[in-house]
Amino acid sequence: MNKLKLTPFLRDAGRYAAQMNIRAWLVGGAVRDFMMGKKHLDWDVTVQGNTPALVKILAKKYRGHVRSHPRFGTFVIELAGGKHIDFATARRETYPRPGVLPVVTFTNLRDDLYRRDFTINALAISLDGNHPCEIVDYYGGGRDLAKKTLRILHPKSFRDDPTRIFRLARFAARGFRIEKNTLKFAVAGRRYLPLISAERKREELLAILAEPRPSAALELIAQWKMWNEILPGTPPIADPKTIDGKKSVAERILALVPGLDHAQRKKVFDAIKLPRAIRRDIYDRLLAMEKKPPLSGNDLIRMGYAPGPVFKTILNALKREGITSRRKAEEFVFDKFSRKR
Repeated sequence: MNKLKLTPFLRDAGRYAAQMNIRAWLVGGAVRDFMMGKKHLDWDVTVQGNTPALVKILAKKYRGHVRSHPRFGTFVIELAGGKHIDFATARRETYPRPGVLPVVTFTNLRDDLYRRDFTINALAISLDGNHPCEIVDYYGGGRDLAKKTLRILHPKSFRDDPTRIFRLARFAARGFRIEKNTLKFAVAGRRYLPLISAERKREELLAILAEPRPSAALELIAQWKMWNEILPGTPPIADPKTIDGKKSVAERILALVPGLDHAQRKKVFDAIKLPRAIRRDIYDRLLAMEKKPPLSGNDLIRMGYAPGPVFKTILNALKREGITSRRKAEEFVFDKFSRKR
């Protein structure tokens, strides 16, 4: 574990924690990605002890702004440049009913890690000076990570938080294998999805669409008969792999609702509470697609293409891509379509 180099901020978090006789750990995705040799920009720190005091001293030293949610024992230090670090007091969560917010009880690290979605995310790295960079693995997350296996920590996991089903599909799309009991409980847990707010489902959809290859996750969601929960009122698209070639989230959302008119699209976007900025991006792209393409049939002949049905295919492709520059249009056509006489 000597290869792990803590940033000055995390070193200070551990040093101050030790001085205050409390424990602090880096947890979650940052630990998972470190163990996989990947970079992770978001930091989550779990504290066993006086979290507000630790956050206060760190925010003062680094001139950060603090946002707090005392009910859940969570704090965010916002630093200059947009960087933010999440702190949480180690806690146990109990769910009175499926899909509702949990009742929080402050406890120890072992209980805190047990409430995570999958074993690969239930890992921690000690930050304090007495146990620097020590990896804590109570639930076999390291073993599952090595085998690229997704496993829940307890049978009620998807009942407690049904959005974990979408996360399961997202991680599976990265090449992880779903452990058989985890898959069984996920499919059974779909009955709890109607209890989840549209906003939470939307965030899971956007997270999937931000993946390099979202099609694999979308195919699983369709296979598990959960498509209508994440995109209500629309059928699964015929070929989800077409989504992967789109660069932006807005383009990918547009590709998920082919053939819908403006009113139908608006109804879907309202249902998932799609943010205004993404809607604006989508409508700008639609407007560009409706404009006259920058090349004509005569241009295509000049470029060496033989007249025929391919002309319509090419011109529609230019509209679909929203290309308005003549030079970029020519580059796109030469790249995507072969010239056959």
